[in-house]
Amino acid sequence: MKHFNHFRRVAGFTPLVEDGLAPKAFPQKTPFSIFNMFISKLSLTNTGRKNARPSFTTGFTLVELLVVLAIITVLLAVFIFRYKDYTQMVIVNRLANEVALTLREAQFYATGVKEFEPGSDNFSGWYDVNFYSEGYLFRALEEADFSSNRVTLGAYLIANPVDLLFYESVDDTVPEDVDDVTVIFRKANLSSVIRKTAGPVDGYRLEVAIHSPDMSVTRRVCVEQTGRIFISKASSCISP
Repeated sequence: MKHFNHFRRVAGFTPLVEDGLAPKAFPQKTPFSIFNMFISKLSLTNTGRKNARPSFTTGFTLVELLVVLAIITVLLAVFIFRYKDYTQMVIVNRLANEVALTLREAQFYATGVKEFEPGSDNFSGWYDVNFYSEGYLFRALEEADFSSNRVTLGAYLIANPVDLLFYESVDDTVPEDVDDVTVIFRKANLSSVIRKTAGPVDGYRLEVAIHSPDMSVTRRVCVEQTGRIFISKASSCISP
């Protein structure tokens, strides 16, 4: 056996029996032992480094959190500041659209075949929209006459500040602020009669200016003698 072991040493192999001793038992490598070996090598690698930092970090630093909080605060402040203006603009736009639609409805009734009242068999009436300081009335005229009997089809209040600006002629650039004015649409006629109650005096253009409570937002409903109806964001209905 000694000669055999000597031959294995020369050949570079570990002898099976070392001078009469039992054969060596090699430890088996388990996953747990491999993990321990990896941890020991990692600790040896970091040995000798002063204040060695780990190879990865998690979470946010205090400076990063403060920056994010500052950005969110600025965005919320801008949103809250602009929210009031936005709501006022929405309300003014809605009121202007309702006024313009009522004028369009009266014009449509006048040009179409619309009975004065159900069962009246009267199709010769006119339709008008009467504006006053607190709102407006949508009415039907029984006969084709300015002084005929009127039936109210709708009454609408405007809580926002309103200016009724009356232009007597097409060349007028400075309107008259009035308290009561009526836009009349005659049967089978797209054009309108814009009549100021005081007088009475017929004009060329009416401008219904609807404002927000703080006067920061204004929309103007414009109706002309030609029958043109539109909404303007400009300072007046004749501005470009």
